[in-house]
Amino acid sequence: MRKLLLLSGLALCILSAVAGCGGGSEKSTTQSEPVKLTISAAASLKDAAEELKTIYAQQQPNVRVTYNFGASGTLQKQIEEGAPVDIFISADKSQMDALAEKGLILDDSRKDLLGNELVLIIR
Repeated sequence: MRKLLLLSGLALCILSAVAGCGGGSEKSTTQSEPVKLTISAAASLKDAAEELKTIYAQQQPNVRVTYNFGASGTLQKQIEEGAPVDIFISADKSQMDALAEKGLILDDSRKDLLGNELVLIIR
């Protein structure tokens, strides 16, 4: 169930970004150049993201997804230093808050996709 939620959240994020990458009226619906999408994501999402990339490539062959995995703080620093990123998926809200305070993300594009809860299981 958790994996399905993660994949669904990532798919929503990618679809939103690709929709925003659409060109103006001068482009035809049959583009010859692929859309390039760069996603910086927390390293903990690597397995799910790679699986999603395979599925997404089958459905959207004109979109080339490139991942940059790492610690959320490291990815934040890369963005602050000008790294080209279309989507940033952080493992912690604090990195998104810091980037927002510096005006480095589009306010309307920010979405909380996933969350964690601590669960105690007693047998």
